[in-house]
Amino acid sequence: KDIGKFCGVYAQVRRTCTSGHSDDMIMEKAHLWYKNQSNQKKPFTLEYMWRELKDQPKWRSIIKKGRKQEQED
Repeated sequence: KDIGKFCGVYAQVRRTCTSGHSDDMIMEKAHLWYKNQSNQKKPFTLEYMWRELKDQPKWRSIIKKGRKQEQED
C-alpha cells in the first residue's frame, strides 16, 4: 500500500521537475511530498523495496504515465 502511494507521488514529482533535476533531487523531493501527504506525517521507509519493484510492469506503467503527462505539458 505504501509503495503504491510512493510510486504515485514519485510520478507527480517527476512531472513537476525540469530537465536539470538529478534522480537524487527527484527522490529527495518525492520523500518530502510523501511525508507531507501522509496522514501521520510519516516518512517513506520502503525505498529499498520500491527500487526493486519500480521496474516491474505494474509500477513502470505508473511512472511512464507521469513521464507522458510531463512531455505533453
